[in-house]
Amino acid sequence: MKILHSIEEVEKDLDCIYSEGKRSIEKFHELLSDVGSLWIQISDQDMEYLKIECDPIFGRENFVTL
Repeated sequence: MKILHSIEEVEKDLDCIYSEGKRSIEKFHELLSDVGSLWIQISDQDMEYLKIECDPIFGRENFVTL
């Protein structure tokens, strides 16, 4: 089990998680058909960060929320 000792280590780990997530979203975009959709369940707390990553990939006009 890894124990984080500094804020720099925490930020580095978060950057890694976000960059992996972005690569996954880009791959999903490549695999979707023109009429396909991607449904993502995420906490309200992280929604803004996800939207910032998805808008350039999918286009801001394609965002739909319930």
